[in-house]
Amino acid sequence: MKLRYMNSGLARTGLLLCISLILLLAAQLAQAAPVTAKLDRSSAVVGETVTLTLQTTDTDQSLDTDLSVLQADFDVLNQRSETQMSFVNGRQTASVRVVITLEPKHEGNLLIPALKFPGANSEPLYLKVSAAPSVAPGEAEPVFIEVSVQPESGPYYVLSQVSLMVRIFYQAN
Repeated sequence: MKLRYMNSGLARTGLLLCISLILLLAAQLAQAAPVTAKLDRSSAVVGETVTLTLQTTDTDQSLDTDLSVLQADFDVLNQRSETQMSFVNGRQTASVRVVITLEPKHEGNLLIPALKFPGANSEPLYLKVSAAPSVAPGEAEPVFIEVSVQPESGPYYVLSQVSLMVRIFYQAN
């Protein structure tokens, strides 16, 4: 009887150890990869655009998030996603990015709050936005564009040659 009791105790301990190990491995696998957020620069001028990049190395991690938290301080102009996969020496690496183009609505130290994703959060970011420089009355704009087409009047035909000239003029300080 003693031998049978010891064997059942060892079996129970072994079973609990196996279950604990399986749960530990499942918890590690279920843990989402971190999502990093970065801006292409730390300061901008009102009217300029900045690029916010959200990135993760877990291809199963969804980067869908609610961007309405940005609408008080920014206009969201564009959003695109990129996936990059590479195989080096038989080892696969992957990266998923969402690139968002933002235009600040006003000057000041603007906060991009921590964005929430399923199983992960990004870090909050700050952007210093300065007022756009103003042009004095009677002074020429620092940059302007002139566009011309040759021939100036039609008729224009499909597959016919049309010359487009774009000139960019700017002031050198």
